[in-house]
Amino acid sequence: MKAFLCRNTWKAAPPFIGALLLALGLPARATSNFNLGAGAGGGAAGEYSWNGAAKVLTINDGADITLSGDMADGTRIEVAAHAVATVTLVNVSLDLSGRSGVRQSPLQLNAGARVTLKIMATNILTAGDCDAAAAPAYCAGIAVPASAALSIHDAGMGELEATGGQSGAGIGGGLDHTANPAGVGTIAIHGGKVAATGGSNGSGIGGGNGSAGGNITITGGKVTATGGAGAVAGIGGGSRGARGALVIRGGAVTSSPPVPE
Repeated sequence: MKAFLCRNTWKAAPPFIGALLLALGLPARATSNFNLGAGAGGGAAGEYSWNGAAKVLTINDGADITLSGDMADGTRIEVAAHAVATVTLVNVSLDLSGRSGVRQSPLQLNAGARVTLKIMATNILTAGDCDAAAAPAYCAGIAVPASAALSIHDAGMGELEATGGQSGAGIGGGLDHTANPAGVGTIAIHGGKVAATGGSNGSGIGGGNGSAGGNITITGGKVTATGGAGAVAGIGGGSRGARGALVIRGGAVTSSPPVPE
């Protein structure tokens, strides 16, 4: 499937641009902020919690939070189950590559979570590998399980690179097990420059190994979705997974391999 409905020219923002825009505008709109590198933040009590020992930031229901920081020590973000939250990423880089386990997504939505994700400047999320013995295992760059929903928006020259670990999608599902399937929820992309790359047998956007593609809608932005080795499509189901539902209404979209007709 090809859909090239609009064209935009994108350039990576210099690092100071995100900080400048953050200083000028975002604090008035976002209730809270957190620097993942410093392990510290401010804002409304109860919107988030930080487990320094486990290096996990949990975002709670009702949060409107701006995140920054560059870490490669296993630091992760989780959105609490059934939480409805707005998260803005400003020059965030989280690299879990070389790690393996059950929870290896740098940004993981838990069951029933609904997240509006705003991207500003350049953000890079790299997952670790799924543990084949776990059921289910989360190893997508951004994990969106079956009952969760993710909506991506450009907040100012926004770029997002999401890479799945072994068996994970770039954005979507991880390793699926027949006995306890993780599945994939709803993913909508409305703007920004989004590059999503799957791990082995995982799609760029949609299912990980064995996962169906979920419900995917693209209305804007420049979207490049690349499946990993053994993947059947850049967008849709992972290896052995059903295609799922895909609607493209705008943007410049590239899927490799192409989406099956």
